[in-house]
Amino acid sequence: MALDFEIKLIMPGDSAAIFCRSTLEATRYLIKKRMPGVAIQIAKTLSGEPLPLNEELNDSIYQQAFYIDLPPEQVWEIIEVLSLTSQNEHNSPTPGLVVLAKSLHKDWMDLAHSLGVVNR
Repeated sequence: MALDFEIKLIMPGDSAAIFCRSTLEATRYLIKKRMPGVAIQIAKTLSGEPLPLNEELNDSIYQQAFYIDLPPEQVWEIIEVLSLTSQNEHNSPTPGLVVLAKSLHKDWMDLAHSLGVVNR
């Protein structure tokens, strides 16, 4: 019997590249106008198989976790778009988008640090 699946090992240092569904969906929403190609890549990741979790955490689809595999340059571009969104407090149509961008910024900065891409 042949098994058709791919095993992608994630090293402990790669834990910054693991994002929950809600974080990736929010990021995709905020970057889709300025970075449509990356937004599509994130959507493809979300349509894939989530990482296995504890049985206790399977209550919500938004607790699913995914390994994001983007080039460092694209990670930095996401950070720049989130920074612009969070700095645009006075011109933002909703203050909630500013708060959302600020909270996502930290997660993406953690990934940038793990990739060694800080302040290009």
